[in-house]
Amino acid sequence: MAVRPRSFSIEDAREKITARLRKAGAKGALSPVTPKMSVEKRQTYEEALIQMAGAGLLVAVAAGAKTRYFLPELAPSAASAAAKIEQAAASKHPAVLSLVELKKALPTLEKPFVTEAVQQLEADLRLIKLVHGKAFVFAHAETLRTLLGPTAQEIQDPAIDPDRMRDAYRALVARGGFPAVQIAALQRETGAGLDELKAWLLAEHRSGRAVFGLGDWSLADLDARAAAIELRGERHLLVRLED
Repeated sequence: MAVRPRSFSIEDAREKITARLRKAGAKGALSPVTPKMSVEKRQTYEEALIQMAGAGLLVAVAAGAKTRYFLPELAPSAASAAAKIEQAAASKHPAVLSLVELKKALPTLEKPFVTEAVQQLEADLRLIKLVHGKAFVFAHAETLRTLLGPTAQEIQDPAIDPDRMRDAYRALVARGGFPAVQIAALQRETGAGLDELKAWLLAEHRSGRAVFGLGDWSLADLDARAAAIELRGERHLLVRLED
């Protein structure tokens, strides 16, 4: 007596879909359903896709007339689009960019998220919207703030003692042997507030008494990265104070 082949189950479909998405990676994969597939198998795959999307096991993104599927951690999103838009705005500074120009910074699969991403960047004060009549453009917020410079209150902040800062800087140079020190190390050495320290260093930089250095971002820990000062789209981990 012949053994009947086991029917194609929802669990089978889910396993194959997961393997397909894992292999596709960040490119995503089209639906596994094909025209030559049997009606039963097609329905099983379609039901598996619905179940997995409902359970958060995959993300479906419309790409023209077709839909691409991704594992959640690799799917395009408003957050990933926002990161690319912010980077593009910083690199183009001092030019301001329209929404159409910001959208050009995104790959095709992330373009549908442009409006949500820009709104997120505006809410986080990472992009500044500038309006003239009915037209509007966007500027990179951090670079614009750097260009405008610290306020008089920031420059005169009593929390920053310039002599104490320079004494701490000299101590770090003496211990490390290099004239450029991490901004994070200077903050730890003095106990100054990070925002106040950054504002003071920027004021010193504009006065020609501080020189920033990029350092190695790949080797920087979270504290060092948080203390970085961004200028013209580049993040500086180091500073050298001039007498």
